[in-house]
Amino acid sequence: MVPSIIGATTNEGRAFAPAASSKVEVEDFFKAEFPLLESTHMAQITALYPGLADTCSKAGCFKRPLSDAYEDMRFQCSGISFPESISRWMPKKTWNYWYNVEDPGFMAQGRGVAHCDEAHAIWGPGNGGSGAARSYFPGGINAYAVNVIQGCWISFIRSCNPNKYRLPDTTMWGVY
Repeated sequence: MVPSIIGATTNEGRAFAPAASSKVEVEDFFKAEFPLLESTHMAQITALYPGLADTCSKAGCFKRPLSDAYEDMRFQCSGISFPESISRWMPKKTWNYWYNVEDPGFMAQGRGVAHCDEAHAIWGPGNGGSGAARSYFPGGINAYAVNVIQGCWISFIRSCNPNKYRLPDTTMWGVY
């Protein structure tokens, strides 16, 4: 059996949710993404994410609460349910992470910790696709986070365990 690491970033939904300006647009988006949703489900989502219950007149005013709800449903929940299922067959060989390394520039732009931002730490800034945070490069406020993340992933590749060869004095990952 192959061990696994599965996770998500804090603001996964921001890149995928539309800049909805009405409750109808919010419902249409959710129904397109989750066709089996019913009105009772939408009422529960609205109760859990109060910003979706608000009224507003600005274009895109539902973007933030919609993206928060979407990221939890699409990415956070699956990022938890997959390791939970896998761990039944592979106890002590499944790890889960929540990536939340904030880049000051991205935070100021309202981007947050977006979908796949951890790829820039795993592969190194400039090697994980375009858009690496400036703070990940040498001398940046998050440069050491790259070393920590790479240490865990290299350890996982070498030993099927993110802890065995991680950098000294870094957090030990608990199994799921």
